[in-house]
Amino acid sequence: MSGCTFPPCGEIYNKSNRSVQIRWDDNNSGWKYGTVAPGGHVGGWFNDGRDIDGWNAPTGCQSAYSDHPGAIYYVYGGWQKIASNQTVTIHWIKC
Repeated sequence: MSGCTFPPCGEIYNKSNRSVQIRWDDNNSGWKYGTVAPGGHVGGWFNDGRDIDGWNAPTGCQSAYSDHPGAIYYVYGGWQKIASNQTVTIHWIKC
């Protein structure tokens, strides 16, 4: 388990066609890094018990994501925070 001892816990769905780098902190022991593959789902109390803290939008690309129904955000690179009460969906990444 990585910091997710009680729900909710940050999670991410990757609906893009690219793998995305993610990070989480195991109870203040320092960042751990991984990836979520296209079509993948990582984090969340009811999924794998991991509390995902952020994802890295590829530099030089436009990424579209949402954190609640009806929302859409566009970013052009860099780490994006995921709060413990958020479920983020990456819709697409265009480079």
